[in-house]
Amino acid sequence: MTFEYPTNFYGVLFWINIGAGIPLTLLAICSLCCQPRKDRLPITYVANLLISNLIQICSTILWKIHLTGMAGFLISMIISVFSLCYGVLASLCFKMCVALERYMVIAFPKQKCIRRVGTSVFVCVAIWVLCFIIIFFAMRSKQYFYLPYPALLPLPLFIACLVLTLGALPAATSVPAEEKRRTVGALVLLLVNYTLLILPSIIMIIVMLTDATDFPGVVLPLIQFSAFLDLILVVLMREGPVDRLLARLCCCRMDDVAADDSGESQV
Repeated sequence: MTFEYPTNFYGVLFWINIGAGIPLTLLAICSLCCQPRKDRLPITYVANLLISNLIQICSTILWKIHLTGMAGFLISMIISVFSLCYGVLASLCFKMCVALERYMVIAFPKQKCIRRVGTSVFVCVAIWVLCFIIIFFAMRSKQYFYLPYPALLPLPLFIACLVLTLGALPAATSVPAEEKRRTVGALVLLLVNYTLLILPSIIMIIVMLTDATDFPGVVLPLIQFSAFLDLILVVLMREGPVDRLLARLCCCRMDDVAADDSGESQV
């Protein structure tokens, strides 16, 4: 077995991803599993999201490690590509589940169907199986060109969930203010993460498959960094010091709006 020691900028990101991403992801998964379940926290979806990110991180190790011989090289590359695609596709699906669950907390606070343990477990198992089937048949038939297109579906869903959630905030009187702020913050983070990191990667992969160009070196670091933002999502959705920060931001915004309104009324 030979190991390619990365020396460029992407190699530094690789080592940071391995050295920090795996321990932090495992710590976040353990913290989610150990804490008591609450109806307003989608523990099942977030935990599966972190597991899918862990699969992505582990696939980068196989990306750098090659077994000796042509057969070993092909086996390691097939496993690494399969694991990476499998983890990315599953991660996007679980992010959509989190976004839908956060929207339903505000729009339909009394409807707990998507937050029930049985429903969430069934949805997660269905996602894992469906993603495995899609990636398996795509690699078996060597039809890779259609794989990036399903990854474009989260964008309109994230935008719709954020817009509809903001519109439903005034009517959600039964939802605490802290929960509203955490929900909006989580939806904004999901949209920013997808727009700035995942969407450019998908576009570059589509261009690569269409023009038969080389694999862009920046794609893998962008996907890796997107997993770190999911760790921020876990912190953002939990009760604690983040509530104070969100309350300060919201209060500052309200103060600015009030100051603008008073200035306009004096004019």
